[in-house]
Amino acid sequence: MILAFCDLHLRRIDQQDLELLRQWRNDEKITRHMFFRDYISREMQLDWFASLKENDYYFIIEYKKAALGLINLADFNLEMTRCSAGLFIYNEAYWGGPIPVLASICLLDFAFENLKVQEVWAKVQKDNLAARKYNEQLGFVIDSEEWQVLKLNHYKQITSRIKATILSHYNKKSRT
Repeated sequence: MILAFCDLHLRRIDQQDLELLRQWRNDEKITRHMFFRDYISREMQLDWFASLKENDYYFIIEYKKAALGLINLADFNLEMTRCSAGLFIYNEAYWGGPIPVLASICLLDFAFENLKVQEVWAKVQKDNLAARKYNEQLGFVIDSEEWQVLKLNHYKQITSRIKATILSHYNKKSRT
């Protein structure tokens, strides 16, 4: 499964991605922002992959055919109306730029429009102010010290403006 928005692609992970993901997750620049901070062995990574359910959506973020990070939807409730989301960009050159936004919009559109969820939750470290601010710009609101929630109606309000701006810029760029 591949999702796309502008020049960005989200490619569902497979077993061939596991070592790259493990290397990324074991890097201090990523680990320090995670709740699970222990070293991940090959066996642990394989066990994690084997434990994924059919409705766990983990995607490699690709831009210009380069793998830049990971984004996911998981932990769906029984009714499939709410889930959690996660994101990290490994390549620091893309931190703070448009790639995380494009990836998030692509994933959230998939969640709300295709999967018909009503709420998406994000667990964020209390001291990770950049991630908290980023999520708030996408429409998430703080629910507790660790959790932020995004509801369908709020998402549509916030992202319609963001999408219009992105698509306008993208269309101008593609005409030149």
